[in-house]
Amino acid sequence: MSHLVSANMQQHGYRIIPANPFVDEVLDERSFKSFLDIPVETQRAIDIVDIFRKAEDTPPIVDQAHPAKCRCWQPFCGLDAVVQC
Repeated sequence: MSHLVSANMQQHGYRIIPANPFVDEVLDERSFKSFLDIPVETQRAIDIVDIFRKAEDTPPIVDQAHPAKCRCWQPFCGLDAVVQC
């Protein structure tokens, strides 16, 4: 699911910045080990954070990404709502 959604967003002009500790690259983009490993200047440009994890794994990711002041959180897999920052 995450690959399909990310590929679709990329095809519609969004830049994908993956954060996945298990891969080095996703959709021809460098993958960071966690959100905290993404350079601060890149974090500031993030508009949407899509989270493809179990619901119980989501809060720590939101805590990591919150200082980036994204405009939208979109959790998948167990959470239904899009959370506006």
